[in-house]
Amino acid sequence: LFSIPREVILQWQHPSVRDSPFASKDVMAPYDGLVGFLAVERRKMLSGIQSFWTPYIATLPSADDFARFHPMCARKEVLKGFAALPIAEVISNEIASLESFWTESRELWMSLAQKSGVQEITLDDIRWANTVLKSRGFDADLEAPVLVPIVDLANSEVKSTVEYFGIKDLVRGSVVMDEFRVDATQRLQKGDELLLTYLEPGASSDRYFRQYGFLPASEAGRNKKLSPSQCASLPAGVLGSGTEVEVNLMALAAQLCES
Repeated sequence: LFSIPREVILQWQHPSVRDSPFASKDVMAPYDGLVGFLAVERRKMLSGIQSFWTPYIATLPSADDFARFHPMCARKEVLKGFAALPIAEVISNEIASLESFWTESRELWMSLAQKSGVQEITLDDIRWANTVLKSRGFDADLEAPVLVPIVDLANSEVKSTVEYFGIKDLVRGSVVMDEFRVDATQRLQKGDELLLTYLEPGASSDRYFRQYGFLPASEAGRNKKLSPSQCASLPAGVLGSGTEVEVNLMALAAQLCES
């Protein structure tokens, strides 16, 4: 169908990342470096500073968007209210780990941001960038996920209509994504939606929720049922403004407590 060239794939070995202060593995791991780079590029866009990645970043969910639907950006009291759900505890621990990492490395993040031309970045910038990589990055068996414009707009369905594969190359001794190709898995008509399968068949609903912030419309793998006492501790309704995060937590609770 089409392919996305290396020049516009945001990856650890892209020249703009490689030439940035975040590129040194002696400073931080590739994934963390890519988080920092993406956070700085977003901060540039919000400050009115044009960069190569501004058009792509403008297509990504905003921090407010993520706060509505992605659990990594949910209010802590919401997750605490659903503490009986195992996935709520997992997500709370991940949030705590990210915040701890920020606290420990804040001076380093700030120093690298300033060397990149941005005076300040915040925990919210890092949280946004981490959520982008977790929810929209493609696992390409490289040192960090890759972000692929256009392809990352495809929705998920168990029966996909397209498949993708990356063509890798060796540049300066490192493996890079040279091209990202999308092919049809069936005959498509004009107007047909391009659908990918995000996770392997049988993946549970809570895995979709944790990584992407939604519950699959099709039947997903089953989670272990909760005990009656656990179910009794869950809220009977939404705890706040009824964001998608809360609605999906309620739906997960219903799945795990149904007889």
